[in-house]
Amino acid sequence: MLDTPDSDHNIDDDTRIEITDLDPPAEMGNFAWRYSRSSLVLSLRERVWMGIASIVGIVFLAAVVLMSFPHTSTPAKVASFPTFHPLSLSVVDGIAYTSSPDGTVIALRVSDGFLLWRHMGGNTREEFTTIADGVVYLATLPTGNSTFTMRIEALRSGDGSLLWSHTLAADGSIPIQLMVANGVIYVSSTVTSIDALRASDGSLLWNYHSRTPFASMPTVADGVIYAGTVDGHVYALSATDGFTFWENNSLFSSNSASPTAADGRIYLDLDNGSIEALLASNGALLWHKLPPTPLAESSPAVVDGVVYVNALDGSIYALRASDGSTLWRASLHLPDVLPSIIARDGVIFVEAQNGSVEALRSKDGSVLWLYTGAEGGAGPLTVAQNMVFLAFQTGDRASITALQASDGLVLWRHTPRALPTPFPQIVADGLVLVVFPDGSIDALGADNGTLRWQQAMFS
Repeated sequence: MLDTPDSDHNIDDDTRIEITDLDPPAEMGNFAWRYSRSSLVLSLRERVWMGIASIVGIVFLAAVVLMSFPHTSTPAKVASFPTFHPLSLSVVDGIAYTSSPDGTVIALRVSDGFLLWRHMGGNTREEFTTIADGVVYLATLPTGNSTFTMRIEALRSGDGSLLWSHTLAADGSIPIQLMVANGVIYVSSTVTSIDALRASDGSLLWNYHSRTPFASMPTVADGVIYAGTVDGHVYALSATDGFTFWENNSLFSSNSASPTAADGRIYLDLDNGSIEALLASNGALLWHKLPPTPLAESSPAVVDGVVYVNALDGSIYALRASDGSTLWRASLHLPDVLPSIIARDGVIFVEAQNGSVEALRSKDGSVLWLYTGAEGGAGPLTVAQNMVFLAFQTGDRASITALQASDGLVLWRHTPRALPTPFPQIVADGLVLVVFPDGSIDALGADNGTLRWQQAMFS
């Protein structure tokens, strides 16, 4: 029997507003007002009215000065989850590829979990795997590496055999960042550099070195690399040779969210809680938006000419992509909203730290449905096959829940054998793939949550 949403799904239209006290700057703490005893002789009523006027003037002046400072706010309403995980899982053409921190990679047939091949790793402390054009690209940082080098290997996806390997100087203090586009591998090997390798043989095509560290992983779109630095600069580089097309300087630096490229525009989430839109062709500023409550640190979702972002108070803004004007704002009925937004088929899905999910109509921000979670912690949700999948952890126990995307109806719940990894579940070929910290995988039927197969990383 299917569970149905409880009475908690009824929405209270009242809007909760929280006000954060802001202390005035120290230099405004004391005003020395000096009056000459012989300057004026005022009546009691005049002195009272002058005192009131003085107080009002001081309050107004303080408000003006405070408004001139960049908005800052403690993110009490928006939670966060790690974006780097020691394991990785990808599914391409019915094959699942998973890897562990030591560089071991296995390829499984999704339909039945049959092991196709295994590439054994070595003494590494971090890895990153991606698949493109029939090749598995594996980047690792060796352990005990005093010189900080990164090893990149290309494996044939059919059998795991080594095609080539390449070693780069690396900064061991940052997570590995690697992407593949149009036959080129782009690697952020250090906080200030981008390396481009030829995907066919691993040879170095070019290297770009920034004056200041990059704020986030660059974005590649339409043959251009867009990268923001911590000093507020944004660069557009040619993906073929690293040539700088243009450079833009903002008043505020980009945060750790990568730039978003869509429809000829570049959207930047800035450190002061605002968002900027630049023209992709030349970097010209199209618009800048700073809502009353600063925005959360996340890449915006851009769909059908609308930019969806969430603020630190848990509200969602829909902005017109062409000029940044506000189309609607919705106050969510969720505590501790996670920063990611999923826009799919006219619906905006937002998740809370406790596993609650709220679905909004993208046209006006009205509530479609609300699923209420419990105390604990949740990982990122997945929306696929007209269903919403979320993993939830309470103490040493976990559960995976499938909701109907149209109305939030609970379709099934599954209790895994151990705590899964916190990255989103992958849905492929009618199965939900769940990865565990030891690298093993469970495959659940997407329709009913029953266990279809299990496979270990080492067996």
